Amino acid sequence: MYKKKRFSVAVWTRMYRTNLIKENVLYFKEGILHEDENWTPKVLLVAKRVGYISIPFYHYVIRNNSITQMENRKKHIADVLNTCKELEEEYNKRDISESNKRILKDYLARLYINTCTFGKYDGNFYINIVDKKFPLRNSYFIKTKIESLIYVLSIPLYKYIKLKYS
Repeated sequence: MYKKKRFSVAVWTRMYRTNLIKENVLYFKEGILHEDENWTPKVLLVAKRVGYISIPFYHYVIRNNSITQMENRKKHIADVLNTCKELEEEYNKRDISESNKRILKDYLARLYINTCTFGKYDGNFYINIVDKKFPLRNSYFIKTKIESLIYVLSIPLYKYIKLKYS
């Protein structure tokens, strides 16, 4: 799904069997934003079967004053960066094929570097919580490697390019 650019971690894009969640003790981590980023990969790793239906079951509405539209994005950024680190550790300890592990980690690298585009950029805050080695060690696809290199060389330049050409 990720290779074909059809990967979404949004919880509402799937239906889940209750026993899958209960048997594997898969609950949302409390107190974090973007909990889908943390939860969905863990569910997909334990699922024995995954199906796809191309019928829309849900229509997403963005409200102006919702959490996702807040101007101060520091908690969003910190929570996503921490989720990336947590999932990297999770992938390292799981029995996953090396090729799948590289693909999963590449997604984390892209998510990690894209946090600099989350709302108003506070360089001092951001640079103090970022691990610039993270995207380099987790990049797998050439495009992600190039983007990670630009990010490591200059986060403001990466942000400018990403926002201008995406």
